[in-house]
Amino acid sequence: MLPLIDKLVIVFIYANIVFPQIEVFSTAVSRIPIAAALVCFVTYAIVNRPRIPRGVLVYVHGSLAMLGTLAAISVVFKGNALENAAQFVAPVVMLFAIPVLLLLFDAYGVERYLRHVLRAILGVAVYVVGLFAMWHLFDEKDLVLVIADLSKTTSVAGWYDINTVKIHVTAGVFFPAGLLLAWFFMLRRRQARYVVQLALFALAVTVSFTAGQVIAAGVVTVVWAALSTRNRWTGIALALSLLVVFVTGVTLAPPDILLAKEQSFDQKGRQGQQALALFLENPVLGRGLGFMYSDLRVPALSTSEGLFVEVSYAMLLASTGLLGLVCYGFIYLFPIAKALLTARRDAVVQILALSQVAIIIAAAGNPYIWAGGVGLFFVAVLAAVLEHRRVNESVRAVPQLHAGTAAEAGAV
Repeated sequence: MLPLIDKLVIVFIYANIVFPQIEVFSTAVSRIPIAAALVCFVTYAIVNRPRIPRGVLVYVHGSLAMLGTLAAISVVFKGNALENAAQFVAPVVMLFAIPVLLLLFDAYGVERYLRHVLRAILGVAVYVVGLFAMWHLFDEKDLVLVIADLSKTTSVAGWYDINTVKIHVTAGVFFPAGLLLAWFFMLRRRQARYVVQLALFALAVTVSFTAGQVIAAGVVTVVWAALSTRNRWTGIALALSLLVVFVTGVTLAPPDILLAKEQSFDQKGRQGQQALALFLENPVLGRGLGFMYSDLRVPALSTSEGLFVEVSYAMLLASTGLLGLVCYGFIYLFPIAKALLTARRDAVVQILALSQVAIIIAAAGNPYIWAGGVGLFFVAVLAAVLEHRRVNESVRAVPQLHAGTAAEAGAV
């Protein structure tokens, strides 16, 4: 049963990263493997009774209870539709993968799955760079636009007059994690292919011309540069050099794209102001989880109505108020806080925490956090890794304790 669970989780990693869905209650194919893995895990647990740490159970069920409470308040007291509120509760199911991942980490190790995460993100980067090459090198602009139209997670903005293209993919929010993982394996294995992967990820981030993803990649890679070097001054110099590279890349963006970005920032700024005005009308509970926004209440909305405002954190306050801010803060930040307190010198933990920080940064201008397969993926992996590390440290400490006791007895 364990090998089957292993294969299903690996398939899920690729499906979730390559085909992420912003629609929070999507029945996308990427959810099928993890659902099957959970069913297999339950069967395995009935027979073998693996120990699930109490802390994991409290975190998972606490998160579900928080969102369930917010949904109940929204439906009962705010009058929002049940199906709309339920869409924001469903993504927390991603956290039920934590016990499954913990079981697999104990059996096969963590790096096995991190390599698959890296390969999946690399596939997305190759796709983006490939579209860019088709546009510029092969002059297949129409084909690029057709491919983008066929994809639910790709958008392309092209300007034929200056031969420039902006390629945005939802999975691009994972590019900062790809940069960090490629860098980690480059240091660990000393292989040139990871240098090529680093360059590929950097190019993919650049040609996406997506401000949130670029800023997130810049922040976390600069932090990782400082953390991954043994000499503090070397780390600072490397971090500053990378910062200069990112700033230079932004300034070299084509004028048409900079103009489009300026217009986008202006629209999202107005969205944020209008959403915050709704928040101030009811700062404690907000309009309710699953509130349907319209251009009557948020005139800067991109569509006539929808469940999302692109400025995620203004939407969080407008929909759930301060209560929701506390609940979502716990769900998304608790594993990061735990990592800082218990394992901040662990390189794998650092990478996973920074990968989640990158998603949180990028979510300022896109509703990434609302989809469990995007916003909660690294949360689940990080929580499982932290528990795996804690258990292993406890096991290593037991023989040392027995050895110390025996030595004392011998001395007596």
